[in-house]
Amino acid sequence: MLWCYIVASLACRIYFLISASHNFYIPFRLNLSLSKKLLRFSYPLLLVSFGGFIFSWVDIAIIKHFSPFREVGIYSLAYTGFGALEAILFLMPTVLTPILVSLAFQKRDNLTDRFIQRVIPQISHLWGFLFMFLGLISLWGIPLAFGPSFSESAHVFLVLLICLNFAVLNVLGVSIFVGYDMVSRMVMINFAASICNFVLDLVLVPWIGIMGAAVATTFSYCFITALYYGLIKRRFKFVFTKVLLFMGITCFQIMGLLLSKDWHLSIVITLIAAGIYILGGRSLGVFRREDKGIYAPLELPGFLKKTLIRICDCYG
Repeated sequence: MLWCYIVASLACRIYFLISASHNFYIPFRLNLSLSKKLLRFSYPLLLVSFGGFIFSWVDIAIIKHFSPFREVGIYSLAYTGFGALEAILFLMPTVLTPILVSLAFQKRDNLTDRFIQRVIPQISHLWGFLFMFLGLISLWGIPLAFGPSFSESAHVFLVLLICLNFAVLNVLGVSIFVGYDMVSRMVMINFAASICNFVLDLVLVPWIGIMGAAVATTFSYCFITALYYGLIKRRFKFVFTKVLLFMGITCFQIMGLLLSKDWHLSIVITLIAAGIYILGGRSLGVFRREDKGIYAPLELPGFLKKTLIRICDCYG
């Protein structure tokens, strides 16, 4: 299967290169100064790739070294689910980065400040609400799909869901850093977090097994979030209180699911947490009708803009 994949991938790439026009290989105009700027901007991303490799594979390597091989499969299943959700989160910069780059180029810091103050808590709020129900579904969905022997994967996945709340904020921070030429600092933070993850794995996996790897990943993502928003707070007047409050509600709900042994109690915990989440969002004004003025001038996809405006009308 591996050789079939390699051969098919090579065949597709060779076909693409042969069928591409000569402009694919030879640029219309070579601008040396612009090329140097592009290279200076791009080379720090090599560290991001290295850091991503550490995050992706160091957990598996250390679990394999300190734990039975069976635990590698249990952790891999939970981490695969985590990776699939994180891949969806990484679609957000595709939309947000061009918006923030254009605002930075036009020197419209007032609109960027409003965007950060209002939109970041809103996006984090919506994802946190979704994660609550994903956690509940995973408790029976993973054993149902893969068998009772993989039920432990559901508990590991719940810990990684806490990590995903931090991942939402980190992904939103990436667009801000790219737009305001702070890529190098972002890369150094990611690299430091990957080293932190490696060290925590060495400490926690021998002690509490595969749950230690999940906790190490969560703490590393928390480390990234704290430093990201420390930098953003220096550049913009960003208040983190609402985001932390709703993240705390989500974390308490997930902890309740981890400690609960009864399916009906898990449903009750989730419904209570969701109710507090919604009432808290309304009372603290996470969505307001005047927020529609933020979305109106932004070049967002039509369906996304309409959805956000409807949420502002209903929720506000």
